[in-house]
Amino acid sequence: KTHTVYTTVALYNGRKHETFTKTSRTKVTFSALSEKEIEWYTGTGEWHGAAGGYRIQSLASCFITKIEGTMSGVMGLPISELYDILKEQGYSIIE
Repeated sequence: KTHTVYTTVALYNGRKHETFTKTSRTKVTFSALSEKEIEWYTGTGEWHGAAGGYRIQSLASCFITKIEGTMSGVMGLPISELYDILKEQGYSIIE
């Protein structure tokens, strides 16, 4: 099955007194899991406290067959979108 993860990052610019946002959209496809695989994964407890019930960067990654978008957005902080906002607001991480 494929599902879509949306994650939004916001930056408050104190000089302009404005908030700027960007949203990451990532499609994640899992392979079909057997009952034994589901029991094993749920038994690990890794899913506790994880949005969507899995952690893309850990054990669940062995069941993921396709990612369309950015992994960082699924992990919780869409780095590319954050970098875009910073550049748009005149901040530089390379200086």
